Amino acid sequence: MKKLKTDIKLWSSTLLLVLFLTTTIGCGDDDDSLSPSEVRLTDGFVFTSFISGSGTTVEYFPTLPSGIADLSGGTTFESFGAGSVFDGALYGRQTDDERTLVKYGIDGNEELVIDASVTTSGQFPFMIRVLNEDLGVYDERGTTPTLTFIDPENFDIQWSIDIADPQIPSHHRAQDMARRDNILFTVARPEAGGNFDQVYIQATDFDSGEYLGVTTFDVGNRFVSPLGINTSSTFPNFGGFGFQSVDEQGNVYVFAESDPLNQNPISAVLKIPAGSTEFDPDYFFVPALVADQTNQFFPTANGFFYMGNGLAVASVAIGTPQELVDYVVSLGGPQFLDTEEEIAQVTNILFEAKNAQWSVLDLVNQTVTPITGIPSQSPVSFNIAVEVDGVFYLTVQTEEENAYYRLDGTTATKAFDIVGGTIGRFYDLSKNN
Repeated sequence: MKKLKTDIKLWSSTLLLVLFLTTTIGCGDDDDSLSPSEVRLTDGFVFTSFISGSGTTVEYFPTLPSGIADLSGGTTFESFGAGSVFDGALYGRQTDDERTLVKYGIDGNEELVIDASVTTSGQFPFMIRVLNEDLGVYDERGTTPTLTFIDPENFDIQWSIDIADPQIPSHHRAQDMARRDNILFTVARPEAGGNFDQVYIQATDFDSGEYLGVTTFDVGNRFVSPLGINTSSTFPNFGGFGFQSVDEQGNVYVFAESDPLNQNPISAVLKIPAGSTEFDPDYFFVPALVADQTNQFFPTANGFFYMGNGLAVASVAIGTPQELVDYVVSLGGPQFLDTEEEIAQVTNILFEAKNAQWSVLDLVNQTVTPITGIPSQSPVSFNIAVEVDGVFYLTVQTEEENAYYRLDGTTATKAFDIVGGTIGRFYDLSKNN
């Protein structure tokens, strides 16, 4: 009995020691043991708004606002934008440096801080994505189009892949990125600015380090504008933010967005089928024409964002403004639109119209369902969709509204107004993309 009591006493002492050590060691990584500047928040939301003539205001919110999101207390930078969020960090260009990409964190004081950086060879880099916890990639805007792969923790450079391609007319850069398994798709855009007359999508195997080639699509061959203007110069992108334009089957959707500054009126959804790196030549989905075949003057859309299960959202121009119809009739028909002044008048009418409606796009069946409960906007308004826990929030920016609406099926209700600046994107720190 004496030995048994001794064993029990020894076992109890050992258990208490283990519990003490476990508790002590566990507290070493707890936020309570760190100063606020050492803490990194991994959930909550980072909101942005644009201040005319001042830059971009950035403010952290621990929870999603309700009613009003007041950004008047935020910090204003010359510029701010993130290309990726991963493990609570934001990745983008440094706010006051035209050559540096950085990893931002939100510290315990709810302030934006820089935790890692890399200086690029070219000016104004912005395209950066995190592929996984061990690998990130950015577009090196130097003398040769290059994808540079980094450790996303400390930005140590791992390797680079040359993606220069003689089939692309001039020196180019990666405007946007999409990922399907080990294949990275990049949108080629002229380094000097503007757009190509065709859509060029490059494919790179980042596991093997092999550049796979480029696929092209000529939107101008599919649509002839009654205004007689160039419909080839589109602004191609993968829509929205992060990696979300690849569906559950592996189809990659490319949004060939209209380019109003160059008077190109058409926006179309294109597709690279699962298992392929080439465009499907038979897939050409123009939401504005599906919604209304009479909308031949300005069949535009923007704000494209893939939601899942073959569905996307976009703000779609539906119908032709009566003012435009009256003007064209007064000239005798679209065939009499001859002068730059007449075309400029048509463009002004279209820009000022409020005939764009957020809509749900069925990418499989190529249908358009307008969303009810949300105001119409200009077809060239700046539109953003953001996902939070499977719920989608859509921007509305009009003379009367500066707000996010919450989508439920094909109906939307106002979630919160933005005050303190013009509406911008917000980022969910808990969602890797």
